[in-house]
Amino acid sequence: MEWYIAFALTLSIELPVVGLLCPPGARRRGVKDAAAANLLTHPCAWWAILSAGMSWWLIEGLIWLTEACVYRAATRLSWTRAATTSLVANGVTAALGWLL
Repeated sequence: MEWYIAFALTLSIELPVVGLLCPPGARRRGVKDAAAANLLTHPCAWWAILSAGMSWWLIEGLIWLTEACVYRAATRLSWTRAATTSLVANGVTAALGWLL
């Protein structure tokens, strides 16, 4: 699969999930921050898997942590909500990715 297709699929899955998990007053901001976070993490993850041969689990863990930090700092979610939002969004994407 080409990177841009994987990226588009990731955004089409994660953005609605983040929107649903953010509190009503933070949904729009959360979706924008999720797009920005994925723009940061997705190319790095793609490179790390294909070029550096890093462990998929390690990469997913780093993505989860990075995106949770974005949701905490930029979206201003609590640490618990930021970590949960990142975990669920990335978990759904990862699970569906394994099916492809």
